[in-house]
Amino acid sequence: MIVVSNSSPLIALARIGCLDLLQALYTQVFMPQAVHQEVVGLNQEREGAATIATASWLKVCMIQDSIAVKLLQEQLDRGESEAIVLTLEISYTYWQESDEMFLGYLNEFPDHWTQGIDLAELEENLADLYKTFTSEKIPGIKRVAEFELV
Repeated sequence: MIVVSNSSPLIALARIGCLDLLQALYTQVFMPQAVHQEVVGLNQEREGAATIATASWLKVCMIQDSIAVKLLQEQLDRGESEAIVLTLEISYTYWQESDEMFLGYLNEFPDHWTQGIDLAELEENLADLYKTFTSEKIPGIKRVAEFELV
């Protein structure tokens, strides 16, 4: 399962030496940049910050929908706002074929499918796609977006 983390669980688990519990429970663990900045960048002296900074399995992701983040920031801090938006951005569709392979695509990038021998491998492959598509400018990548008519 793919999970998006806010700062509180990361800090709490790192403080008690159990950050690896997240890696054991989930196939992929993402955190938005604002959360990374909060737990590592701004607070390098904080207990557990070094553990979080060196956990290569924790993936830092950029948020695409900055408007949603700004709207949420009217009630929440930036890290919480980005975590909510990132959770909404990483949705996917999947199915199992007759040969028992799992196929799927990120709903934001419906033209780009991937596969896995099981759901965990599919999620890992989808997470790799998400990371690639959101961290690089790749020509020809179609995106799904929404707009509001006023």
